[in-house]
Amino acid sequence: MKTPPNKAEFKKLVEETANQLLGFLCYLGVPESMREDIAQETYLRAYLYFDKFSGERPFLSWIGTIGRNVFNDRRKKFAQEKETIETFEPVPHSNPEEEVLTKRSVEEILEFLTEEEKFLVEMRIIKDFSFSELSEMTGQTEVNLRVRYHRMLQKIRNIRRS
Repeated sequence: MKTPPNKAEFKKLVEETANQLLGFLCYLGVPESMREDIAQETYLRAYLYFDKFSGERPFLSWIGTIGRNVFNDRRKKFAQEKETIETFEPVPHSNPEEEVLTKRSVEEILEFLTEEEKFLVEMRIIKDFSFSELSEMTGQTEVNLRVRYHRMLQKIRNIRRS
């Protein structure tokens, strides 16, 4: 195991491998809009867990593995969010009574949410704002908003199950 590098050493490693990592993420099919975010998170994880880097294989190979895992984590998370979001979309009904029941169930779920959670639903799901845009609007960090959003989705799943 290697000892964590100082900032200058790690910066040099990042500069040496950044283009290759971005190219690898492109090869994996990461959308261009997400590549830099995933690369940044990849290097953050690499820095935090540098003590786990054995040095038996090249740093670029190790960083590529981390990048692939970060991308896969994001895809899984997006699939879970999409699954929950789709529960809000009205399903075509054969009669007006069913439609009223569906609208009522969404309204009942929204009653269990705080004003902040309702704001997240509106801005993230209905108006399709990104977390970075929401961060600029609210002054909260993206990480904080993502955590709150994820917890809200869990809350909605639990409400629907009960």
